[in-house]
Amino acid sequence: MATYRARPRRLRGQRRGLTHLLALGLLLAGLLAAAPAWSQERLWLAGAELSPGNSYAYAGVLLPAFGGNLGEGFVQRYWVDRVTYRYDSNGQTIEAKGPGAEAALGYVTPTTGGSLSGMLGIVYRDTRLSPDDPDSAARGAHWRVKAQGEFNHALTDELDLALMASYVFGQRGYWSRARLGHALGNGLRAGPELVIQGDPDYRVTQYGAFLTGLRLSSSVQAGVKAGMRDQRDESTRGYLGLELTGLF
Repeated sequence: MATYRARPRRLRGQRRGLTHLLALGLLLAGLLAAAPAWSQERLWLAGAELSPGNSYAYAGVLLPAFGGNLGEGFVQRYWVDRVTYRYDSNGQTIEAKGPGAEAALGYVTPTTGGSLSGMLGIVYRDTRLSPDDPDSAARGAHWRVKAQGEFNHALTDELDLALMASYVFGQRGYWSRARLGHALGNGLRAGPELVIQGDPDYRVTQYGAFLTGLRLSSSVQAGVKAGMRDQRDESTRGYLGLELTGLF
């Protein structure tokens, strides 16, 4: 009898999570539909990153807001993604899966040789843990505030530095990346990247290389990345990634 009652509670929890995610998805769709049709600076992004026991897939759009453009002024960002990862808790391996969605508003300002931007938004994520880990701050469905900053700077005519970092309040989740890009000609750029991410449950450092500017069409470009992933309490493993961007 106890087992019979527990199963509907799990199902109700899953349905609530799906309902919340659907509601945010409908909100994002409505906001996208309300975006100015005359804007020629609308950017979509999609991609995925894979390593043994971990994955991340995403799709999103970046739009001007309040008369700004993507290089200067106010911008809005809408995002959906899904993350899977695992970590060690008291000698036990915990597997996590979490779909999420985000809506954010930010401002971009040009700088000498580059740009600086900041964003603040609301993120929803429903993280399922197996086996359950009641001490995890990521566990369950949550609406949280997320802050993100980005800095791009041309060091020389051929060399540039790109820094990006974000923080999720409540979960104490962080993600940061540094890329040093070198122009190869024909719009191609390549160089090393360093990624540091985690929360109180886990910490990951990635060392790799990237190549961007692979033109697939007049409005779509691709990028690839690969390297090694060093996670606390896990052996070092490789990772591969694909990034797509396009105008619409």
